[in-house]
Amino acid sequence: MSAVRPLLGVLDLAVIPEGHTAPETLRGSVALAEQAEGWGYHRYWLAEHHLTAGIASVNPVPVLAAAVQRTSRIRIGSAATLTGHRTAVSIAEDFATLAAFAPGRVDLGFGRSAARGREAPGPRGRAHAVLASPRFARRIELLQQRDALAEDHGALIRDVRAFLADEFADDDATRWSALPGGAQVELWSMGSSAGESARIAGEIGLPFAANHHMSPETAGSAVEHYRAVSAEHGHVPRVAVSVEACVAEDDREAQRLADAHLEWVRRQRAGEGITPFPSSGPVGVGEDPSVADRATALIAATPAEAAARIRALATRLDADEVVVSILAHDLDRRAASYAALAEAWARG
Repeated sequence: MSAVRPLLGVLDLAVIPEGHTAPETLRGSVALAEQAEGWGYHRYWLAEHHLTAGIASVNPVPVLAAAVQRTSRIRIGSAATLTGHRTAVSIAEDFATLAAFAPGRVDLGFGRSAARGREAPGPRGRAHAVLASPRFARRIELLQQRDALAEDHGALIRDVRAFLADEFADDDATRWSALPGGAQVELWSMGSSAGESARIAGEIGLPFAANHHMSPETAGSAVEHYRAVSAEHGHVPRVAVSVEACVAEDDREAQRLADAHLEWVRRQRAGEGITPFPSSGPVGVGEDPSVADRATALIAATPAEAAARIRALATRLDADEVVVSILAHDLDRRAASYAALAEAWARG
């Protein structure tokens, strides 16, 4: 990382607030992308999740297409496109088409998802147990065609890159085009641990985004592994890190937002799944052992303090960019938090 202040971006999980609908949430996501551009954010990334009651971004590309039409400068992308039930050509077609409407500002983040023929991703422990559960196995069945096996993650990324460059060819030199002429799309590998996603990024020279918002305890080792593999293969590393924040004008309101956030996480870890986002949470929920890691990493503070702590995290991980996830039951409250953080960040 250079001495220049890290770039700041938005990570939108498109969480559905209790009492609201998925369409309302998706329209709010498009509005957030437009607002983020006005506030000076560098990127807007939208997550992908399937078959949950609490997240609306089941198919990011149409939402990103709507955001592209409402913006002109901010980079727009996925964080991350889950590869376990997709083919390289379908991913390349989606993002090449999207890039036709926003040349030079579309990002494609790859996320390693569980699928048939593939071990559940991520470190062993609580998250791995969830991914290995019968309910998650059924989710894979619903997402993937019957008897289909997921392509090797690294091979798929390489194929997508070839399709987007309009350079994909079979062993006999037969060429295939996802979109004639290809497309300019910035590719990122995204991961939570010192595993396959970090390794692949380092091997082939992709930038790497560490999922600190999901796994704060392993994000540092993921970045270290990525840097080591990059050096081994002669690539210059570029790192982004995601972070969760609750930003408000006073500490009391920031803590109130944090209680709701941690209650949402607690419900997931209690086996309730990804539920709609609550309007509030019990005081002291952050002391629950099941959310201790996230409570420690969550930045709940005033705008100036939040900016300082985010900058400190970027320095510790030597990150070039930070993407911030701010969750709130009230979408106007979320927008105000992002606006205040951007203003504090710009002040330095």
